[in-house]
Amino acid sequence: MKTSQSKGFQDSGSNLQPLMVFRDRHQMEWSVNQSRELSADIDEEGSFLLNLWNGMVQLFVALRYLFVHVIWRPMDSLPLPVFKVGMLSLVAIIFFWGHFGGNESNKENQVLIGGEQKENSEESNDALFAASFPSPMKDKKERLSDGTSGPFANLASDNIDDKKAKAYIRRFSKVAISEMHKFGIPASIKMAQGLLESAKGESPLSTNNNNHFGIKCFLKDCKAGHCSNYGDDSHKDFFRKYKSAWESWRAHSEMIAGGRYASLLENKNDYKAWAKGLKSLGYATDKEYAQKLIQTIEKYHLDLLDEA
Repeated sequence: MKTSQSKGFQDSGSNLQPLMVFRDRHQMEWSVNQSRELSADIDEEGSFLLNLWNGMVQLFVALRYLFVHVIWRPMDSLPLPVFKVGMLSLVAIIFFWGHFGGNESNKENQVLIGGEQKENSEESNDALFAASFPSPMKDKKERLSDGTSGPFANLASDNIDDKKAKAYIRRFSKVAISEMHKFGIPASIKMAQGLLESAKGESPLSTNNNNHFGIKCFLKDCKAGHCSNYGDDSHKDFFRKYKSAWESWRAHSEMIAGGRYASLLENKNDYKAWAKGLKSLGYATDKEYAQKLIQTIEKYHLDLLDEA
């Protein structure tokens, strides 16, 4: 046999594979034609099942053809080490992307207001908060936290009240920032009010009612579970109940931005003007309320929240 003839014979042999792939396809087409002739003798349900089966067989043949010619045969020309390295690289990319790539979006989605949200952990909250600032601000935070994680980390000199206050700040810092961007209320003011009104999250009103801002109820026909009585200025004072602390934070934002306190939005991030305005408009009966807000903000550097 001549060399050219041998090569042609080999080429023709290499082309047999796709023909072999379609051999059962031709047989299938013949069986389909035969089944159509028999379909007249089959009821409607049986005819539907037969057509469904034939369609599945045709889909299987088409997929096998694509696999052989698009995936399998091109890989035959690749050296085995190249294929192994490629597959290992693909697996590594999928693993690391799934492990690290989605964390940031998942953390952001956790900060929601409503009944279905989940609270951020203090560590993830601090990490997200610190990452939102330029380098000079990060350095300032590191000095404030004495080199530990986050801007509101506990210091060796902190007493029990300071540690409770910082734990509260770490818990709600992302919510305060989110509400600030949505409603225009400085996060420092919201955080200071939350600290004072809820006694760092430990007052009966905050633990029993999830009411962190002393929001009262003025409705005369409340439904069961809407509010409850607490002895504050009067035994007739009724305070709102919330399903979660996060709902209380949102209710506070809506009350400030949409009620008699709305004029304070003109103060932007001037927390001193906000504190004095809240007192003058009657948010609290405490004569020292404005000064207490300002002192709380400056003691715990809550103005950093306004820069986020």
